[in-house]
Amino acid sequence: MSGPNPDAFNRALQKFKQSISPDLARNFSSCTLADVRDACRDIQQQHGKERKLRNMRRLDAFVEAMEQFGKVIDMFVNASEFVCFVWGPVKFILNIARTYLDSFDKLLDVYAQVGEAIPGLLRYQATFEAHPPLVTVLEDYYSDILEFHQAALTVFRRPKWKDMFHSTWKTFDSKFKPIIQSLKRRRELLESEKDSATLYHVHQLRQDVSDLRTEQNQQSTRDILEKHKSRMSFIRKKLKAPEYQVDQETATENRHGHSSGDWIFANSSFEAWSKPDATGHGVVYVNGIPGAGKTILMSTVIERLLDERTSGARKHCVAYFYFKNEVSDKETHNGLLRAMLNQLIDQDPDISDRLFPDMSPTESMFLFARVVLENLLGQTKLSGLKQEIEPGIFPQGIEKAYERVAVRVFEKSSSSERDDATKVLSWIICARRPLRWREIQSFSCIDPVNGNVDYEERKLRVTCKDLCSSLVDVHHASVGSTGPEDVIKIVHETARG
Repeated sequence: MSGPNPDAFNRALQKFKQSISPDLARNFSSCTLADVRDACRDIQQQHGKERKLRNMRRLDAFVEAMEQFGKVIDMFVNASEFVCFVWGPVKFILNIARTYLDSFDKLLDVYAQVGEAIPGLLRYQATFEAHPPLVTVLEDYYSDILEFHQAALTVFRRPKWKDMFHSTWKTFDSKFKPIIQSLKRRRELLESEKDSATLYHVHQLRQDVSDLRTEQNQQSTRDILEKHKSRMSFIRKKLKAPEYQVDQETATENRHGHSSGDWIFANSSFEAWSKPDATGHGVVYVNGIPGAGKTILMSTVIERLLDERTSGARKHCVAYFYFKNEVSDKETHNGLLRAMLNQLIDQDPDISDRLFPDMSPTESMFLFARVVLENLLGQTKLSGLKQEIEPGIFPQGIEKAYERVAVRVFEKSSSSERDDATKVLSWIICARRPLRWREIQSFSCIDPVNGNVDYEERKLRVTCKDLCSSLVDVHHASVGSTGPEDVIKIVHETARG
């Protein structure tokens, strides 16, 4: 039976393995679908205890698609050695993101999109057997999924990834869009060619998908670099970092012979320090008397590290600084920090993106003012109003403003109001689309334990704003053929946390 080329699967897998650590690769190599399901149950139980349940069913389509993928390729190759590198990243990423609900929701959303883009492959099993050229699509699917997880791991394996999440997620999103379009085109290929697949047609359509991916990736890279270039121009003006490149070039020119100082690369202490996976404090201390050649020696090291980064052999950022006596901006720690920060930001667009968040200062200011004012207007007594505007209580920033609203909704309300507000907010946050008020009223009238509905007894007698205050927005809109009605949304994505 003609089938996928195992070499194609191995090439994609080896490329993926090169992007992760050996320890992580070993961890993934033994992972199964059962492990993923166990992890999902564990996450749901934790979220349930914390009253933070998410819509985990968003993962179902992806799990089903990958389970069918494994069964189909198992007809041609040993599927277990390949699909474990699908299940491993899923389990790993979900377990990392589980404690940060914003990232967890976004992750479930993209898994849902991937799952929806991949057809049920088992129904094409006879087609793959009858039309061997179409089997190459399975190789493409595998490559796309590994590339998707490689991009996702870049987000979640960063140190302090929660602090950088919103900026790194935008970079991931730019990589994800071409992948999801590629998956959709491959689905179209299967559905259109299943009855008339020829080697020429399949090859041409695969080439079209590849060309589209290349064009999208190149455009995305250009957009990211252009945005980064603009931001760096602004950052440099603000930092006013001391000149450091000229010092490196001068020290390099002063070297007597190109190989001067190369001996340090064979030094055992330096070798241990320079390994990418080195453990310990990460410091190598080189000292000597004035005039011994420390500057020349360090210029050799810096040149090597910069060359390795440029060639792709080293992924770490490389930053340096030369202290200079009697040069005002080069003899202080302030000068050192500004120069190092300038280099780190320049080499990592995610950091510059972090300094320019999605929400503009103007948008943030108006959202803050709106949340605060609605909270003040919601006070029913003069004493409550005075307390809210006292120093130390009046919120400083949008997060504190949300906290003050939450205090009023969950701590200063009656138990029935608190219970209703909790239910309504959970429905709004977990829903995949904005909810209509009549839908929320319907949910409220259902008793899932006893399995009955009582509209008159359980209907909410207050408005959504009465219950949830400025944590939600109510929009009066025409929805389909139902006519004008209230649509309820969370006030802003920043309020989800």
